[in-house]
Amino acid sequence: MKFTKELEQRLYAINSGYEGEVKFDTFYENCPDNWVILNDIWLKIDNFTFQIDSLLITTGTNYLFDVKNFLNEYEYRNGRFYRKDQETRSNPLKQLERCDTSYRYLLKQLGLNFPVVSNLAFVNEKFTLFGATRDLPIILPTQMEQFFQQLKTTEAKTSKRSEQPSQHQMHLANQILSLHVNQSPYKDLPDYSFEILEKGLVCGKCGTFFAPPGKLQRTLLCHKCGCEESVENAILRCIEEYRLLFPNDRITTKRIQEWCRVITCERRIRRSLNKYFQRIGHSTSSYFVERSAQSI
Repeated sequence: MKFTKELEQRLYAINSGYEGEVKFDTFYENCPDNWVILNDIWLKIDNFTFQIDSLLITTGTNYLFDVKNFLNEYEYRNGRFYRKDQETRSNPLKQLERCDTSYRYLLKQLGLNFPVVSNLAFVNEKFTLFGATRDLPIILPTQMEQFFQQLKTTEAKTSKRSEQPSQHQMHLANQILSLHVNQSPYKDLPDYSFEILEKGLVCGKCGTFFAPPGKLQRTLLCHKCGCEESVENAILRCIEEYRLLFPNDRITTKRIQEWCRVITCERRIRRSLNKYFQRIGHSTSSYFVERSAQSI
């Protein structure tokens, strides 16, 4: 299945955003026990929906982070962002401002009074921003570690590291979670079917299609990046892909063999299915479900 240029750009933006949020999470490692962290929260107030990439609730302050995984060189001047002298379609600081305003309004609606500190967090080491001044709520990649180290030091002065989150922190976190709405970026997927999608086993590292393995070969080697993976593990990934794309379709040996394509030995597919799934039926119409699932 070939994507339009618009879909390719959208997919790139989604993947880039996800990778940025994963990178940002690494800065929370070894954080104090009394920090409460909520990620990827979608909230709705007065018919307006907004997203918080990461919300850190400490004993005295709410830290709101809008995570960006931008690449290459940008310039900030006169309140606008530019890339190669072209103004960007969206202004990250304006986005942050809207998110900050919406969150403060939400706290007010809930009758809660917490100080809020909002920042743009640029996490990609290959990103450069010219013209940014120190007064802007921006954390650059080279500043991330220092920012969190200073934050830990500041918070340590007001609370002991061994303390658990306070009742006020947990009360706020639970209220925020109760208001979370499902606003998946994947809701507008393009139409697709089993017949039109390209089939085969892909490398889990670079996405290149594997060549067919030999009859007795137990591992697959990616000829592009050199990644090596067991045939069994690759088959299991292929099954999970199929389940994600076709959640309402039954899992059968023939169907998974078609989806894997390069695994011509039906016995290999059946062996993996029997090992990790529960077989329903014993005729040609048999299919497989999760072992924990109850199905007839």
